[in-house]
Amino acid sequence: MQNGYPVRDAIIALVFALIAVIRTTIFHLEALSVATRFSLRRCPRSVLVAGVLTLVILVHLIEITGYAIVYWIADVPLDIGSISGEQPHVLDMFYFTAEIYSSLGLNDIMPHGALRPIGSIGSIIGILLLAWSGAYLFAFADQLGRERFSGD
Repeated sequence: MQNGYPVRDAIIALVFALIAVIRTTIFHLEALSVATRFSLRRCPRSVLVAGVLTLVILVHLIEITGYAIVYWIADVPLDIGSISGEQPHVLDMFYFTAEIYSSLGLNDIMPHGALRPIGSIGSIIGILLLAWSGAYLFAFADQLGRERFSGD
């Protein structure tokens, strides 16, 4: 294909992206359930807040790592695209994935070929998962505030 990439590569990329979206959504739901169970423990509020926040950050780091693995598989074994035209170092792949996932988009590392639609979808799911975590943390803080002022 002249101004793009083969249809086969696009289909593989979309399947990979769909699997990653489903996997991260289920993982995120289950991880927030674990954070909720932790938040119900009887311990000092500072421990609860630090613990829940740490769990949520860890969840996002695991999800970013999962997407980095998807990009690496698409780049190296499947060879349906590349990152900045060369084989990236593991930390470059993680950095690129965190950029995409957070929608930061510094553009110092760029996807090429069929990695581009994976990156676009990864950006959409990343920002949605970050927003979901933000809403979760807001509800958690609201609940702590209600308990504090109700005397529980």
